[in-house]
Amino acid sequence: MFLFNGISHWLQTVLAFKALQMVSPVTYSIANSLKRVFVIVSSVLWFGNWVSFTNGLGILIAILGMFMYNRAKLEQRLLAAESPANDHSK
Repeated sequence: MFLFNGISHWLQTVLAFKALQMVSPVTYSIANSLKRVFVIVSSVLWFGNWVSFTNGLGILIAILGMFMYNRAKLEQRLLAAESPANDHSK
């Protein structure tokens, strides 16, 4: 069992470094936060764990933060695409 735990942790670390090569550190951090929310919500649904107001508020803030980050990133891409500097027709 210890060997399995060690190998799975090592594999998770390797995958984290590969993911960081493909996305920005902020995007990776947001995805990691969302993963934690998913784990918490899954444990609530699977094991019937009780969620306090503070826990629920934290989950809500994490999801809202991810939504706001994705929206800001999309708006940034749209503005960059509309920028005159990107107009190659001239």
